[in-house]
Amino acid sequence: MSTSDMNVMPDMSALQAAGPGSSTMNSIDAMRQMSMLTLNLQEQQTTFNSIMHAKVEGVKSLADVVKDGVQKGGYN
Repeated sequence: MSTSDMNVMPDMSALQAAGPGSSTMNSIDAMRQMSMLTLNLQEQQTTFNSIMHAKVEGVKSLADVVKDGVQKGGYN
């Protein structure tokens, strides 16, 4: 794709002619809602991943403490 192809504006006349309640506007609204849902799910997944990462790191730290204690003979 050339740079000139990327600078061409799409023909918006069909969207401008479509009024509220038209199938074109309904499709656009459905795509917008799906995009918002996808973004929301991505944000939730990121939050979940952060929480799980913190928990895994906490368990690793605890395992290191226990391992060090056992190696030093403190947990016999």
